[in-house]
Amino acid sequence: MSTYQQTTPEERQAAYDARKATEARLVEDYKGNINLTAYLVDRGWTPIRGKHTQNWAALEQEATGRKVMIHRANGTGHYAYKSFTDDKDKGTIINLVGQELRLDLGTREGWVKLHAHLSPMVGNVYAPDQQIRPTTQKDFPRLDEAAIISMLDLQPLTKRNWLHSRQIEDKTIDAPEFKGQIAQRPFKTKGGYEGINTAFSLRNMDHIVTANTRDEKHNMLVGPKNDALWMSNPVAGVKPREIVVVENPLDALSHYQLYPPATPGERLYLASAGQPGGLQMGTVQKIIDSVKPERLVLGNDNDFSGI
Repeated sequence: MSTYQQTTPEERQAAYDARKATEARLVEDYKGNINLTAYLVDRGWTPIRGKHTQNWAALEQEATGRKVMIHRANGTGHYAYKSFTDDKDKGTIINLVGQELRLDLGTREGWVKLHAHLSPMVGNVYAPDQQIRPTTQKDFPRLDEAAIISMLDLQPLTKRNWLHSRQIEDKTIDAPEFKGQIAQRPFKTKGGYEGINTAFSLRNMDHIVTANTRDEKHNMLVGPKNDALWMSNPVAGVKPREIVVVENPLDALSHYQLYPPATPGERLYLASAGQPGGLQMGTVQKIIDSVKPERLVLGNDNDFSGI
């Protein structure tokens, strides 16, 4: 007798309802927690100079000439887009991904493919059996730091070429505030190209969660940020007087190099590795509550994500 035949109609209905509820929550996560601007930039779209406003970002897909405006709705928190030229071409990331991947979202197969594409970006993996299961990052709280570093494939920093190309000096890289907070990570592209990226590990109040990897062409996350930030080291015996919150770790290194603190450790740097997410703000607040700095500095780009 099959497993299906062994279950009752009520049990099958309950399993179906649970799956539908989980998928509905995922759809809400896609719409509100995946930055549509960053998503499109990662897929090769480019910002259109002079077309941004305080609340809207303008992007173009150069291969097709398609141009869209993106904003985040105040009421729902959903990212939404609309075409420059086609009034019918608008919606959320669901609509846009459906078009980009040519999915038939009127079918179960189309939604399975959409979940497989988007669910890793919000911390889940859509398995072939159509169940939702956590990623291995969910197991990190039960692992020691060395195991997490090994799983993320983070290595001690020996290749400094990219940092030097961004005018970051060795004395900044080796400052006590940044020692151990800059690593490297090997990568291999689908085309077979291999290389080493500079890597900045992001952590919450308890452990490393993911890493932001950088080189001259790429700015990527190994996995979802969730509540994690990149942080500079506290210095033993020194209470930070100032917290500086920036968008990416390179901003922190640049600020430190241009405006070094009078005393090592009196300034703590936090970086969101891109546009801050809602969970990250909770970690920022916990750090502020713990440190109780005299001064808080925000250093963001004057663009859509920065605003």
